[in-house]
This record gives sequence, structure tokens and C-alpha cells, in this order.
Amino acid sequence: MPQNPPILEVFLRRAASSGERAVANARLVVCSLLLLPVLFLAGGSSGLLSNIPKHRWMTLGLLLGIAFSLWTLRSFKRASHPPNLLVLSVFVDAMLPVVVLLPSAFWPRESYRGLLGMPDCAIFVMAIIASSLRLSTKAVVLSGVLNCLGAASILLADISLNRDILVAKSDDYVVYGILLLGAFLITLAVVRRIRTLVFEGALAALNAERARQRLGMYVSNEVAEEVLVAEILKPGGKRCDIAVLFSDLRDFTAYSETLPPERLTSELNAYLDAMVKEVREEGGVVDK
Repeated sequence: MPQNPPILEVFLRRAASSGERAVANARLVVCSLLLLPVLFLAGGSSGLLSNIPKHRWMTLGLLLGIAFSLWTLRSFKRASHPPNLLVLSVFVDAMLPVVVLLPSAFWPRESYRGLLGMPDCAIFVMAIIASSLRLSTKAVVLSGVLNCLGAASILLADISLNRDILVAKSDDYVVYGILLLGAFLITLAVVRRIRTLVFEGALAALNAERARQRLGMYVSNEVAEEVLVAEILKPGGKRCDIAVLFSDLRDFTAYSETLPPERLTSELNAYLDAMVKEVREEGGVVDK
């Protein structure tokens, strides 16, 4: 891919910021939905009121995720978000699954058979895929590394703490690792492809605008637009009835010698404003 012009880099950064807001909204919704069963349904019907350490840790992690999401959205609303927000957001998304899942390994239920057997482990894959919304290869790589390390840390802790009750075999851990790697590679490929498409689309729009502006120096905006949107231009052009106006101010040279520069410029500008307006309204263009 060629070097991005500065204006396209600005465009890509705005698209990445929009993606970061989407990630913040998704994180807010997911954490809020997960918080409800932890508060009211976990541990029978007592939930957080049961005073179980596991529930307290999970609640704390989810509340931190909600608070960070609200802070991120408020920062974007005020256009005052820090430049390192993307990296900080990726770290938060990688830490949340660890904070939420690790208590299950430390305080397992009677029916507990290991973290790998819980559907909650899919949250690491979701976090990697969600990083694609940021349209940043840096964010995807960082997310992949952090989430793989997070998944490995909680699985190692699970094996160390609950070895006797785990039902997962070594093959299951290998398959889960392959899933994480596959999610990372696919997400990275998707982001690179999206960035290429965004770059090509923005570059085409930029070139079209430049062509319209350059063409507008010789023809009216209406004619320039018609030429640019036409699929096929026939050789020889099109015959039209037009008018060419040559305007001269009588005795302008002698008149200009009697005026100070400021007044002369003001009168010329007033004349041009009136003439250009009439020409433009008729679909014309002022050459000189």
C-alpha cells in the first residue's frame, strides 16, 4: 500500500475513534448483562447478598468495566480522550475476562469441572474479535497477545488449584489454543483488508474532489460534476450554445491612477462579486 496522505491518516484515525466508541458501547452492554445474574441469581437466589468472595470479585470486575466504558464514552463526547486510550482500552478488555473468570477457579462450585468446560471462556475469543472494530493492526496484535496470556494464566491457575476435578484433557487445551490463534489471525486479516478498502475508497474520493476542483478552474461546477459522474465520455464532446463575455472597464487605467490602493481594491472586489454571481447563476465560469 502506498504512503497514506496526511488527510487520509486523519480519516483513518476518525474511523478508529468511531470503532473505539462501538467497543465501549459493547463492553458497557456485556458487563451490565453479566452483572445482573451475578448480583441476583448467583449462588441460588442470594447473589451478592450471599457474601461469597467469588461474587464480590466478579461484581468488582464488571463494575470496573462499566465505569471504564462510561468514562470512555464521556471522553469522546467531550473530545478530550487521551492519546493512549486505545492501548489502555485493549488492556482493560484483556483484564476483564481474567478478573471475571479467575474467581471460579479459586472458589469452585460442587458441579465445577474446570474453566475450559465453561462457555465463559469464549470471552477471550470475543475480546480478540472485538478489537477489529478499532481498525488498528497494533490494537489487534496487542489484544491477541494479552488475551492469549490471560487465557493461559487462568487455565494454569485452574490446573494448579483444581487438578483432581478437571475433566479437560491436554488435547482440549491444544484445541482452545488453536481457536485463540485462529481468532487472532482472522481478526488481523480482516482489519488489514478493511483498512485497505477504507484507504482505497477515501483515496478515490480525494482524487475525485481534486479533479473536480482542477476542472472547475476551466468550466462551471455543474459541467465539472457532469463530466466526473459520466461513465463514458464520447470523443468530440457535445455541441452546445454558449456565450463568452469579455468585460472591460472604460478608462480603467486612468481611473485607477487617481485612487488609493485600498479603495481601488474595494471597488474591484465589489465589481467582481456582482459579475461572478451572475455568471455562476447561469452555469458559467470566470477564467480571469
